[in-house]
Amino acid sequence: MEKRWSQPFYAFLGYIVILLILVAVALIIGAGVYLLLPGPGVEISRESIQAWSAFIVYTLLVFGYVIKESRGLWRNKRFWATIAALLLGHALSFWATLPYIAQWRFRGFALLYGIEGLLVFWALDHITGRFAKGPDSG
Repeated sequence: MEKRWSQPFYAFLGYIVILLILVAVALIIGAGVYLLLPGPGVEISRESIQAWSAFIVYTLLVFGYVIKESRGLWRNKRFWATIAALLLGHALSFWATLPYIAQWRFRGFALLYGIEGLLVFWALDHITGRFAKGPDSG
């Protein structure tokens, strides 16, 4: 009887941990943005605020969904290393391209992140599947 109760409870705890990790990532990104902001007296453009807001929202959506849907891989070390590497590459790519894009729109982000979500799933499947039988897979 206790086993039926414990499985949903631990699944719920797992989702809480994922949420906390994603919130921590968002706070780290926010702190980085704050530190990179210009000094007092310099106004921040509305487009910049919209771009960073969309970046944070869609990053949480894409990586949160990928992590949720990859529940079977949560104990796989390569899974978490791959997620961390993809998240770092994702953030650096955005940071590097932000100055060169005149206007970032939420619709544009939705399309871009839909494609990126598929690429993240492909990369995880390729990396964790390819190395699943290795000594560090579990």
